[in-house]
Amino acid sequence: MNVPHRLATRTIAILAAAGIATGLTCGVASASTLPAAPAPTASGVSFPIGTSVAAISVSPDGRQAYLVSATTNSVRILDLQTRTIVASVPVGREPDNVSFDASGTFAYVCNLGDDTVSVIDTATQQVVRTLPVAPEAGVGELAVQTTPTGDMLYIDGTKSGRLYQVDTSTGVVESVAVTSEPTTALLVGDDVVVADFSSDAVDVVDTATMTVTKTAHRPDQGWTINGAVLPGATTVTLGGPAGTAWFDAATGTFLGGAAGTAPGNPMGTATGTDGADTYALYGSFPDGKPQPGVIQVLNNTTHTDVTTIPVPQQSWHLAAAPGEILITHGNPNANNDTLQFIPEP
Repeated sequence: MNVPHRLATRTIAILAAAGIATGLTCGVASASTLPAAPAPTASGVSFPIGTSVAAISVSPDGRQAYLVSATTNSVRILDLQTRTIVASVPVGREPDNVSFDASGTFAYVCNLGDDTVSVIDTATQQVVRTLPVAPEAGVGELAVQTTPTGDMLYIDGTKSGRLYQVDTSTGVVESVAVTSEPTTALLVGDDVVVADFSSDAVDVVDTATMTVTKTAHRPDQGWTINGAVLPGATTVTLGGPAGTAWFDAATGTFLGGAAGTAPGNPMGTATGTDGADTYALYGSFPDGKPQPGVIQVLNNTTHTDVTTIPVPQQSWHLAAAPGEILITHGNPNANNDTLQFIPEP
């Protein structure tokens, strides 16, 4: 998962207080102009996307990537084999994130601007339904649970401090109070892990009862920006300014942690396709000037650094696909990010 679009304003304020100038404008072009993104420093191929990207998600079969554009209110579908954009799907206002169901039949897009979810049929590449969540919820990160009666969606609400459950078959919405500013919705079995953007708190919600069953606090006392689920396990990784923490949803305990790559700000977290490593993307802004960042590669068993991969300055989002890592980078005011493909280490 990546830095949520809905949290961009708050992230800018925090970084500005620390004397860090990012040039971020919440996905909307501003009058100020930053230098164009430099030539890629990481290995792999790259090409311009033609818009600013708010989030990336790879389909379960690893064949497509969905690129969310909050500036154009659309999702661009990329064929990972041909490296071409095959469709652009209009969605709701200010789309923030996208997740797939287990079969890859549907893609669900959270729209921050109108607190709805657009349902995309991945076969026809069209929106087939729009689901309301709740007024002033501040919808963002989304997890999908496939059940015999249909998909259940779990969506965090930063404005409301609640986790929402949306039954896609009936449209019924339920919710439960969680951390004050939730920023992750990570599905682990029948639980959802919700971490907080303004504190070190982490809640575990039972999806059957929609109740908080466990609450823990990050040992590094840091807040969380993004996270990822380890395949076939009850563990999630939670990324934040203090570094990456491994959390076991079954026991409600932290298993370990690794300090982040300094100087830098955590932009995204993803699990490698074989589950062995976690990739943490850090963008660097020393002295208020964008500098090349890195992907920190962390071992999920030892919770230690494996290596780092240099990436271009102003790198914002990442996702893992079979055999490669996808990142976006570019001047956020130019509305023309570059997508780059980096071989998995």
